[in-house]
This record gives sequence, C-alpha cells and structure tokens, in this order.
Amino acid sequence: MKEKSHRIPSLDGLRAISILIVVISHFFYGQFTDRPYLTGNLGVRIFFAISGFLITNILINEFEKDSKINLKLFYFRRAFRIFPAYLFFLGFMMIFTIFGSLVPSDFFPPLTYTSNYLFSSIPRELQHTWSLAVEEQFYLIFPFVLSFIGLIRYKKFLVLILLITPLFRVITHLASSSNEIEKYISISWNFHNTMDILATGCLLALYRDELHLNGFYRKMLDSKFCFASTLFIIFSAGYFSDDYLTIFYLFGISLMNLSIVFCIDWLLVNQHSAAAKLTNLRPLKFIGVLSYSIYLWQQIFAFHDDKLPWTHFPLNLILLSAFSLFTYYFVEKTLLVRRQNLEKELFAEKSAKNILEPSVN
Repeated sequence: MKEKSHRIPSLDGLRAISILIVVISHFFYGQFTDRPYLTGNLGVRIFFAISGFLITNILINEFEKDSKINLKLFYFRRAFRIFPAYLFFLGFMMIFTIFGSLVPSDFFPPLTYTSNYLFSSIPRELQHTWSLAVEEQFYLIFPFVLSFIGLIRYKKFLVLILLITPLFRVITHLASSSNEIEKYISISWNFHNTMDILATGCLLALYRDELHLNGFYRKMLDSKFCFASTLFIIFSAGYFSDDYLTIFYLFGISLMNLSIVFCIDWLLVNQHSAAAKLTNLRPLKFIGVLSYSIYLWQQIFAFHDDKLPWTHFPLNLILLSAFSLFTYYFVEKTLLVRRQNLEKELFAEKSAKNILEPSVN
C-alpha cells in the first residue's frame, strides 16, 4: 500500500522489540524479576518515544511547509488509525459481560481513554488500555499546543515538560497515601508522570539535524561503545534499589528516556550495523506492523491463569497470533483503505501529502 514507502527503516523492528518485551514479560510475569522497569513498562516506554518522534516529524514537516497544522486532518487520520481496532477489541470483550466476568461499568475508563487515571476501577483484562489513554492524551494535547503557540514556543514547552515531569513523579511518590502498588501505577501510568518520554521523542525530531552537526554527539553516534552503554543503562534500570526511589524518579527515569531516544537515533544513523540489520529483518518488521493489534489482545492471553485454558501455552500463543492477524488484516487494513478514500473526498489536496505513519500503540 502507498504508506509502505513512507516507513522509516528500523522503526518497525523497534516496535517489534517493544511489543515482544511486553508480551514476554506478561508470559513470565513474576518469575524472573519484580522490578517494574525491567518488565512490560520498558516496552511501552519505547513505544512512547517512537510515537513522539514520528508524530512530531510529521507535524513539523507540515508546519514548515504550510506555516500551520491542519488539526482536522490530523485527528481524522488518528481516529481511523486508532478507533476501529480498539472498538473491535472492546466490542469483543463486552461478550464477557454476558458471563459475568466483566460488567458494563468496567468499560467506562477504556472508552473515555481515562484508564491511566481510573485504573483501580477496571479489571486486569482491560488494564493495558492505560497506555492507549496516554497516547490519546498526547494526540489531543501536543499537536494542539504546537498549532496554538508556534514552533519556537513549542520547543520551550517540551523542555519544560522534561523538567517538571520528574518533579511530578517525586511529588506523587512522597505525597501519595496509596499503597505501594497503586503508587507505582500512578507514577508509571498517569499522563503527567509519563509525558516526558513522549516529549523526549518529540525533541529528537525537532533537534536531530542540529545534534548531528555537533561534533561530540556525532562521535557518540559513531561509537558502538556508546550504543552498548545506553542499552546497559536502559535495562539496568530494572535493578534500582527501593532505598533510592526518590532519586530514581527524579533522575533515573529521565536518564533512561534519553538513552532510549539516543538508541533510536543511533539505529537510524547506523543502518549498516548488526543491530540495525536485526531490526530490519523481515519477520521482525512484520511483528512491528502487527504491534498495535498484538498489544490489544496480549492482555487476555499472556497472563497465565490455571482456571483459563486460553492462557496456557501453546494455546495462548496460537490465539494471540490468530486474533492479532485477523484484527490487522480485516479491521486495520480494511479501514485504512476506507480512510484514504474518505480523505480524498473531504480534504482534497491534503490527502496526497504527509501520509501519517501508523501509530506506535
């Protein structure tokens, strides 16, 4: 399809790695580590970084070309990209209300994209919608702010987010009276505690050309040691000490965010490296293309439950693959064709420009 030519090398492979981190961590939940940032949350953070980078690239290209952003077109494309598969998933899950395992009120947070704040009122089968809520809040806020305040102020806005988000995390950690699990979820899921990873991806898109002209940064991009070191920082974050949570929430997560974004840029620049070749392998790219559908369905099948046969290996893997493939080919791709036709009718000349890269949800 036409959108294929607009895909950036390595990013589908990175999506695949992200979703595999999520799925594997859920398959083996609690068996290897109880450290939250070594599990599925890391995979989601990589998604967020890619999303911030891609969406900003698209918006800036349009802004520099037309001196404005067509928000109607942006939200039209986002709606057709996100809603069909999501509503199909929620519609399927509503079947479980018949058997009493779910109730209608469970669907209020997912349908309103507030799961990242109303997490205590939704069952485990729908809890993963918190990240979709964060993405949707990002789509609603960041492009609007860019359109409203302009590019120069928008850069300052993103830097401000990088500075204040760690403070929000520390305030939540120190002031919250919730139990430790709810406190961790608030810090990991609330938009105001998570938006800096999205902003970091946005800043890479905005300053990438300037960074590549900087001699020191260029040496970092040319160094395999720097790439390996940042990978170590990312994965070692799972072993932070509980005695230093305040320091971790203030500095550690920010360092991890910068490391994730640096690794993305390193892979985009070093396309002949072994790591980039890995991310461009056809099977991995295919998993990346399916990543949104996989993410929607993995919550049902990945968490093992002795009483639920569809959570047992290998049936869970077979069902996850089948539902993901069906959703991608018969929902996502079908509605993409419909979107492209409607776009030509509704937006005329705009329909042929700036075709939006699929989301990283």
